[in-house]
Amino acid sequence: MSSRVTIREDRILEFNGQPFFALQGRHMPVGASLKDLAEAGFNCFRLTSFGGMKMSGQPMPEERYGLKICAYLYNRMNLHSDPAFTQELTAVIERLKDHPDLLAYETYNEPAWRPDAPMLVSQTAEDLATGYQLVKKIDPYHPIHQGHSASATVEALQEYNIAADIVGCNPYPVMPPHMRQHVGIRPDGRALDSPDQQISAVADYTAKMVQVGESQKPVWMQLQAMAWEDFYSPLWRPEFAAQGKDPGAMLHPTYAQMRYMAFANIINGASGLLFSMYQVALDQPVWQDIRRLVGELRDLHDILAGHTTNLPLRPRYRNLGYSIWKGVQILVKQAGDQLYLLAANSAFDPAEVTWSGFNQTSATHLRVLGEERQVPIHNGAATDTFEPYAVHVYALTS
Repeated sequence: MSSRVTIREDRILEFNGQPFFALQGRHMPVGASLKDLAEAGFNCFRLTSFGGMKMSGQPMPEERYGLKICAYLYNRMNLHSDPAFTQELTAVIERLKDHPDLLAYETYNEPAWRPDAPMLVSQTAEDLATGYQLVKKIDPYHPIHQGHSASATVEALQEYNIAADIVGCNPYPVMPPHMRQHVGIRPDGRALDSPDQQISAVADYTAKMVQVGESQKPVWMQLQAMAWEDFYSPLWRPEFAAQGKDPGAMLHPTYAQMRYMAFANIINGASGLLFSMYQVALDQPVWQDIRRLVGELRDLHDILAGHTTNLPLRPRYRNLGYSIWKGVQILVKQAGDQLYLLAANSAFDPAEVTWSGFNQTSATHLRVLGEERQVPIHNGAATDTFEPYAVHVYALTS
């Protein structure tokens, strides 16, 4: 039976009527199989139907271990660029549209950015809309995802909304100092165009993509799980061809960094996460960190896919000698009859926060998931401490 995917009013996908929070293995780790992705906790993977950039096209795997399919359609979405693309795109959609595991399609990645000329675009919105309209005519039951670069204005990226149902971008803030200017690195040595150059910048980029989607489209954020140096290629920076990769610049995000970025994305509006694992290998420690985090997110799936609830909690911070900027960001979710509070400290300093407003619920304490402790609620208020960039997930319990 073919699958049907719809978008709920709160921008959560429903797969055959069931809420679905995407945990996508965007790249296949070196030496990995789909079985490795499924065992780690991923629930979907990127099928490169036509290849693209440095990826080759891949056939449909016979065994998918329960993983849903996100099919990358690459440049075939621009029907103006080649007379053969209409027939090629039609053939792929006809082959995929009734597949029982199909979750979504993906259009051309980062169309508003060119590494050799950032002020130009590699694909126009009008050109990608030609493929979008063809896909929707053949298959109206599966959404199309558009991944953007982290740069460009909201208005410039909104132009592409005519060619996508899901939006998102790829802020990768974990980088070594003084890195070479290979692909994606600005002339000033930065990877992000945000005034916030810490990992907390991902929260702002997620909020930006909610704006891009006009608070109507789901937001799938790419999460950095790889080292920037693995993007090095003499194809993009021939001046470094003789040097090769710099082992001293090989810096992977830690588990704690990835965990913060994941929850900061979710709290600020992401309804799916795509783990960027380009050139990650199974024998690297980062793979075990990825497994640990994705396994936790898989166990929280029904919470992440639950309805967001408006519980007006008011924070007050104890003075620990640090400024409070964005503070501890929170999101309240409801799964069944149970309320949950997701909280992430957005600063590289610790924080102690007291939330008031729990008297609107019947909860008497907050059970901290995965930490074997609970926080009491007295007179409608609860206090907890956060290490730098720490995340706590609470169940409101009577």
